Amino acid sequence: MKNISLVLLALLLGNIIKAESDYLYRIHVGSFKRIDLPENIKEVPDIKKYVLPEGYNCFFSGGYFLFFEGAYRQLKKVKEKGFNKATIRVYKKEKLISIFDGLDHIEEEIVNPTPIPANRKVNEQLFSLSKKWTIRNRVDLYREIIMPGLTDIKGRGSSETVEGIELDWKLKLKKIWGKKSKTEKKTTSKGRTSKKHKSKKVEEKITVSEDTLVYNQELISAVEEGIVEEKAEEIIEENDEKIELHETYIPDEKPEFRIYLTSSDKNDKIPMSIEYLPDLIYTFQKRNLTLYTVGYYQSTAEAQADLLKYQSDGFHNAKVIGIYKSAIISQKIADDILNRYLGGK
Repeated sequence: MKNISLVLLALLLGNIIKAESDYLYRIHVGSFKRIDLPENIKEVPDIKKYVLPEGYNCFFSGGYFLFFEGAYRQLKKVKEKGFNKATIRVYKKEKLISIFDGLDHIEEEIVNPTPIPANRKVNEQLFSLSKKWTIRNRVDLYREIIMPGLTDIKGRGSSETVEGIELDWKLKLKKIWGKKSKTEKKTTSKGRTSKKHKSKKVEEKITVSEDTLVYNQELISAVEEGIVEEKAEEIIEENDEKIELHETYIPDEKPEFRIYLTSSDKNDKIPMSIEYLPDLIYTFQKRNLTLYTVGYYQSTAEAQADLLKYQSDGFHNAKVIGIYKSAIISQKIADDILNRYLGGK
């Protein structure tokens, strides 16, 4: 009996580990033209923005959640801000799956939730995906989410809230998306259904189309930039975690504040926007990534005064960050350290 119990326990733990490693979840808040940005977009928790071709700003909330429950809670927070068309996108083995397959998995999680180990945080997240082919996943994702049908321009400051995910969510989305798949179904003369694939000639024509090719290049470039920015964010997140701010901790030095501009991979040249910037640039290198920062400020408020200028100059991912003991940390942690330092003097 004891052996059977051990086997069952092993199987259960195996299923938990498998489920944890198989699926990731991301909250897509919405995609908006720059002129149509909702006034309350900054109120969304852990907001992340990527600038895409055709003037779209694509917003996510948080990183890649390891557990559905964490993503589910984050989605409710986003909807409480009025973004009722926010959705959870599902990745299996770091590969984006179709929206309908994702909804099938979400329904399974709602009915039969995957257990979360007691020693793990519900909202545990990754902040970047490393596999090379995820670039194609993201291109496909961005192609989908900039569709007007999924752009919630009317959701600005709306007081209406949606309680969680409804089981008929898929039916509502079908009204927006219609029936789409990579293969088309065709009924034969005998009444049977067969699959008819798109011809290679048609696919070649679409791919070689000059407008489509230019658009694809711009889109892939935007996606690659987004991947680099996620890696930079992951580095900052790791630096934050190394600082143990227990209740009695009093820092022995003040943090500095700077404006983070952008990052580049080791294989990339210095971004042209950085190369021709007249300001003094401070660089930080970690994990084959170069992070570019500018300015020297005593506080967040002082840095915020210049932040808009750099964002207007095309540094769309610019934000205030802190420097503590030669490491880049988030503005939030830097503010906490500064308050402790001043309070302890």
